[in-house]
Amino acid sequence: MNIDKFIEELFRKAEERGLKDFEVYYSNGKSFSVKIYNGEIDDYKNSTGMGLSFRGIYNGQMAYSYTENFHESSIDILIDELIDNASILEKDFLEEIYAGDSSYLNINNYDESIEKVEIDEKIKLAKELELEAKKIDSRVKSVNYCLYGEGSGERKIVNSKGLNLEDKGNDAYCYLAVVVKEGEDTKTGSAFKISKNFEDFNAKDLAKEAVEEAVAMLGAKSIKSGEYSIIIKNRAFASLIGAMTGIFSGEAIEKGLSRFEGKIGTKVAVEKFNLIDNPHLEGGGSSKAFDDEGVRTSCKYIIEKGILKGYLHNLKTAKKMGVEATGNGQKGSYKGSISIAPFNFYLEPQDLDLEELKKKMGTGLLLTEFGGIHSGLNSISGDFSLITSGFYIENGEIVRPVNQITFAGNYFDLIKNIDTIGSDLEFNFPSVSHIGSPSVLIRNAKIAGE
Repeated sequence: MNIDKFIEELFRKAEERGLKDFEVYYSNGKSFSVKIYNGEIDDYKNSTGMGLSFRGIYNGQMAYSYTENFHESSIDILIDELIDNASILEKDFLEEIYAGDSSYLNINNYDESIEKVEIDEKIKLAKELELEAKKIDSRVKSVNYCLYGEGSGERKIVNSKGLNLEDKGNDAYCYLAVVVKEGEDTKTGSAFKISKNFEDFNAKDLAKEAVEEAVAMLGAKSIKSGEYSIIIKNRAFASLIGAMTGIFSGEAIEKGLSRFEGKIGTKVAVEKFNLIDNPHLEGGGSSKAFDDEGVRTSCKYIIEKGILKGYLHNLKTAKKMGVEATGNGQKGSYKGSISIAPFNFYLEPQDLDLEELKKKMGTGLLLTEFGGIHSGLNSISGDFSLITSGFYIENGEIVRPVNQITFAGNYFDLIKNIDTIGSDLEFNFPSVSHIGSPSVLIRNAKIAGE
């Protein structure tokens, strides 16, 4: 059955059965990926999936049901399951079916051109990527990950209050990881690219980036423990920001799980620290005009000039706290419940590029990545102890690679002690592609080494 016809019939029967205020959340997506190993296809996936969640109020209780079958026979089953679920749930703070906003921004997050490229061309690109990496340097011993992938999806939110919204988006990506060896020393490096334009993927450039990253770390060794000036490179600092996003959630505030509780309007970071949630970022990996409850999204400073401006809310937490929803209600899938998350969440860049930051630092460390960030950082206390690697810098120039060191401190202290913020904003694919940061310079950081 056509999805629009299915929803129309579902709503008619739901009203007949006595449901009050009900809503459909529908998603439909497809994905393709090919992984290459030693010139051959190691893994190939080409899949589609769709599903629908139905929620509504029955006898004063909000309940849910789900289906992936859009035959007419599924309609009564959906309604029956919702009614059954409502009867066994304990009453909680009432969720809301949202009537919608007066207008929504038009965000084009979909480009059909990449889907018109033949699959053979995409496989050819992935094979070229591996081949180029092996050609660049004799020290490349293996390419342990070489992937081209793409995905597209659409969502639709329709409810009994007149809300009727839909959108679609897509992206493609390449990811490459190489292993280099010199003597007994083995190091890894990686590169990635995200785009909606197939012509943006250049196998030689990506291979060069991955190999150079790996080769640069050959000969790395530890340094003496002490306090150092450090630059945390963009993707590494983005990983810290990503691990701490939960402290801005209205749910965490309500449960007393954030040190930012009651801190709106107070200084929580250096004046130059501006943290933005921007669902309208052009080309952003998570740009959307409305959230998964149908609330209009908005670009907003969460921290502006070091001052905490507000929290992120869905409808439920906003109602509990007596504030307006911020349009940050999100679902992990059509089956998921509404949680809270940012969209394109990043530290606003400033004027100095990485080379200028290195010159300003003079002597110190450039930290390029953190290991074990989710086990080594406590998002409630902010305390962290992270394995890291990078380069020792003298007079603004790289002297040698460094590894087997640990960076320890507290996140809430860290953002109060940033010296300089760079201009090299980058989003942190493949781990959390909607979290971004430029590189940052920090003085007097504690490093444990030899």
